[in-house]
Amino acid sequence: MTGGQSPAGEPIAAALMVPHAGYIYSGRIASETYLASRLPTRLVILGPNHTGEGSPIAIMSGSWRTPLGDAEIDAPLAAAILDRCRDAREDDAAHRGEHSIEVQLPILQRLVPDLRFVPICVGTDRLPVLLDLGRALAAAIAAAGDDPFWC
Repeated sequence: MTGGQSPAGEPIAAALMVPHAGYIYSGRIASETYLASRLPTRLVILGPNHTGEGSPIAIMSGSWRTPLGDAEIDAPLAAAILDRCRDAREDDAAHRGEHSIEVQLPILQRLVPDLRFVPICVGTDRLPVLLDLGRALAAAIAAAGDDPFWC
């Protein structure tokens, strides 16, 4: 099952850029963006690190608790990204005080009941690190054999 309102024949979105301010400011636009897209059940969510805490490229493991329940983190895909990206670290500290991903999850949980995702908190603007992350994502996704969604 895929979320969104796009017809089943439409391709699954390869990437979306959605705002991450509080729901009162950007919830409607984020929701409308997701609703206009065909969403798969596996997602990679990249969010900025506003706090500066933790690793420059921080991936969380386990699950993410929201008011709608726990959202399952895709452990095999997360491990594949960690194996391929030199600067990526498993790091909960970068996610702990950060809102950029947590505001997306309840919307996605409503639209994608079988949601599995990899949260990546990005706290660097160093081009070599970002290029390495991009290559690692592409390789891990290709090795996974399906088309995860990026937002």
